[in-house]
Amino acid sequence: AQQENPALLLQYALAGVQGIAPVSFIPSYNTASHFDPRFGLVFRPTRDWVMRFSAGSAMTIPYASLVSGSLSYAQSVASTTESTPNYGLLPEETVTLDAGTDFRTSNGTVLSADIYNIVVHNPWISTKVTLCQNTPGCPPNGLEGTAFYESATFNGAQQYAQGFELSAANLPNLGFGYRVNASFERNYYLGTPASYFASPEVYYNGAQLISTGSGVTSVPYAKGYGEVQYGFGGGALVRFGAEYEGANNSYNAPAFFVFDAGLRVNTGFHNVLLGISAENITNLNFNSQLAKGTEYQGIAPVAAMGAPNGYTYSTPFTSSLVAPPPVTVRFSLSKTF
Repeated sequence: AQQENPALLLQYALAGVQGIAPVSFIPSYNTASHFDPRFGLVFRPTRDWVMRFSAGSAMTIPYASLVSGSLSYAQSVASTTESTPNYGLLPEETVTLDAGTDFRTSNGTVLSADIYNIVVHNPWISTKVTLCQNTPGCPPNGLEGTAFYESATFNGAQQYAQGFELSAANLPNLGFGYRVNASFERNYYLGTPASYFASPEVYYNGAQLISTGSGVTSVPYAKGYGEVQYGFGGGALVRFGAEYEGANNSYNAPAFFVFDAGLRVNTGFHNVLLGISAENITNLNFNSQLAKGTEYQGIAPVAAMGAPNGYTYSTPFTSSLVAPPPVTVRFSLSKTF
């Protein structure tokens, strides 16, 4: 990577020169190695029953903007945020375990269940720390506003993703059929030092990963989808489905359902099928497209900051409510050879 020359920066700092030193890069080297075995086991007690187990690991290398380059500044009337690369950032190391089973009943229904545990060692955590605010010389000469922040990416200790998934499907070519699936997931950090919380952050230990309204993806505790259909043979069918988004979803809204439907008919021309599908058929939009006053009806994430005896908690974030896509209708023509 390319790193700003620390000797030149120190020279300007010791000389008491105001402003920013000239840009001078020197090579920066950082190495890491990781052994990544991966394996899976399958046991079939009967013709219709399978038990599965898999395990493996992987390493993710930091991309260039995280570890290379110079300081950058985002300025506004109220503040300046300094973003700095972390030249010593370590790769993320992921270890995954999964156990599952599949069972086929006498009428053709396939039941599946999986439980998994994913551990990310050295996870990348982006933090924004207050360097100074409303004090003489803050921010430094030439920068705007009355507050000065620093934004950087560091390695946390561990990030856990643990979940349980269930599904059932019976989709005959003729007659009634259905499919359902559901997932229940936890996603949180452990072992993250309190020194990371110089300002309130949502990454305190054991807290479910949630949205802060600033690009952090939330992970619902529960999510699911169900669909019923009737097949007329020859590929023709009609179906109706419902998606469930649990609390803490990426829409920043309380739990809700979104409905969809579809129709497929045989045109009679060389077995070409005409398909029509519609999503969000009830046009659910939380009224956010009609009234500005409902923009901040989403959840309020709880943040933590390091304190002498642990953490102090607050709710400094307001997350904008995000409406699902509007009613969407699609047409298709298909043929199977």
